[in-house]
Amino acid sequence: MIESPPRPRTERRSRWGLPVVGLVILVVAGYAVLRAHLGGGPPRKRFVPIVPVSTAIATARTVPLALAMPGTVEPYASVSVRALVSGQLETVGFQQGKPVVRGQLLFQIDPRPYQAAVAEQLAIEAKDQAQVAQLEANLARDVAQRNNAVKEARRYAALLKLRYVSREQSDQYAVSETAAAATVAADRAAREAARATAQADRSAVATARLNLGYTRITAPISGVAGELLVDPGNLVKTGDSSPLVTLDQIQPIYVSFPLTQDQFALLRRYRHQGSIAVEALPEDAATGKPEQGTLAFTNNTVDPTTGTIAAQAVFGNADRQLWPGTYVQVKVQLAREPDRIVVPAGAISTGQNGQYVYAVQPDHTVAMRPVTVERDYAGMAIVKTGLAAGQRVVTDGQLELTDGAKVKVIGR
Repeated sequence: MIESPPRPRTERRSRWGLPVVGLVILVVAGYAVLRAHLGGGPPRKRFVPIVPVSTAIATARTVPLALAMPGTVEPYASVSVRALVSGQLETVGFQQGKPVVRGQLLFQIDPRPYQAAVAEQLAIEAKDQAQVAQLEANLARDVAQRNNAVKEARRYAALLKLRYVSREQSDQYAVSETAAAATVAADRAAREAARATAQADRSAVATARLNLGYTRITAPISGVAGELLVDPGNLVKTGDSSPLVTLDQIQPIYVSFPLTQDQFALLRRYRHQGSIAVEALPEDAATGKPEQGTLAFTNNTVDPTTGTIAAQAVFGNADRQLWPGTYVQVKVQLAREPDRIVVPAGAISTGQNGQYVYAVQPDHTVAMRPVTVERDYAGMAIVKTGLAAGQRVVTDGQLELTDGAKVKVIGR
């Protein structure tokens, strides 16, 4: 039996050498990866993005303290024109929807029946005045006769004491004196009755003339005429349910608006300083220029159903920008507050902990600062705490910022 020769040692080493080398390489590579993951490798330079933002400077300025609310325009006065006498409507002296002035003829009712009534009452008055004159003459005559009877009675009474006349003669003159006095009293009563009748006649004449004057219906106020509800030729009557026309005074004009209890309390605090200025801007105003007026009235009771109190302001309305029935935006100017810190309203952000701003630092980073905003005015936020004048704040680009972020100012 022939034995195989033994394998050389070099062949045995080559079979195990390659796997060992590979294992060593894997271990070294894994260690390098682990070291790099744990930070033991060479440091890497981290990229920090720069956020473009727009900014503004917080400033101290004098700002008005105002209350804002919706309001409704109402006429300063509204008059329903009605007939005070009955008759046929002859003419109309105005145009619907056009201005009228106080004293302008609006309607003419047929005056002829009332002219005749005046003439009749004048005739009755003249007749009764003649009766008064006649009674005055009768009274004067009877007073003279009474005076003569008094003299005769006294003379005969004296003669009776001297026994120059009989008692019968003296008594006769005494009776005549009494009768004359009674006649004078009756004349005076008749004259007073006639005078009362004449006075009633004068009242009747005045009433007839007043009714005649009512046939001319004039404008009691200056304003704008509404719809004409009765045409000429129709019979108008006193007590008709519908007016002939309605006049609305719009110069000056009222604006009514509600105040909450808090607003009313603030208004009362500043009202003692003088008149309160009020602005009113119609919702459809093309110019955007508000009307200027003053507070005229506040109600004496808070409405329990709404929790508001009614108020009114009066406006000159020179250009008739305010029209009854329209809606307006009202601003009640209470005071002017100096040295208030203001920033654009866009600078204010709101988070879980309240309102804040991003303040730009000298090193072009931003710092988040909590602020307290008291109120807004004309697109500006009035900051009560958290900012000082001169600090720059971000107004646009806040969504990409965090506290300490780097920024580049692209707008001021």
